[in-house]
Amino acid sequence: MRDVSELGDLLDICLARWEPIADPDAWDEVASLRGRLRRRTGFLGEVLVVALAGGTGSGKSSLLNALSGAPVADVGIERPTTSKCLAVTPSNIVGNLSEFVTSLGIDEMVQVPGLDDLVLVDLPDFDSTFTDHRRIVESVLDVVDAVVWVFDPEKYSDRIIHDSFLKPLAAHEDQMIFVLNQSDRLGDHAGPVKESLRAHL
Repeated sequence: MRDVSELGDLLDICLARWEPIADPDAWDEVASLRGRLRRRTGFLGEVLVVALAGGTGSGKSSLLNALSGAPVADVGIERPTTSKCLAVTPSNIVGNLSEFVTSLGIDEMVQVPGLDDLVLVDLPDFDSTFTDHRRIVESVLDVVDAVVWVFDPEKYSDRIIHDSFLKPLAAHEDQMIFVLNQSDRLGDHAGPVKESLRAHL
């Protein structure tokens, strides 16, 4: 952690000296990196922050409840079900984790015993008609450690998720997990649908 803090201090010095001569776009990119690093200082390496992303009806909230071992998220038939960011955190919060979660614009935080070193973030449905949802999803994806993309059997090929999110984030594919939810209701069609999803990815 000391090395990370020292790196942050060094970046501050570099940014201050570089600003008068730097290309504005390049400077902004490094400054953004420094901002993300600053928010993580205090628990970097101790807690894994994982976001659950998906479209309406994909079953993100149900998956969150299963992973949390508690009914922390509302599950309903009204669309969009997930309208706000919800973070599930360990009951023993470390460092400035609470401040970091708040800085992401997350509306609600629930502490659950047993998570220990894991924070789960249920994102708003990215394909919602509410423009704020897309903005929240895009801002949070930029700073989490990993993303679980939750697909349902009917909309796994949706161009919004592939063109607007997955393709631009392809360089970070090692931080992504893909889940085909509700596959148990596909019966004999489960295999072909899974292969089709792999082909789209």
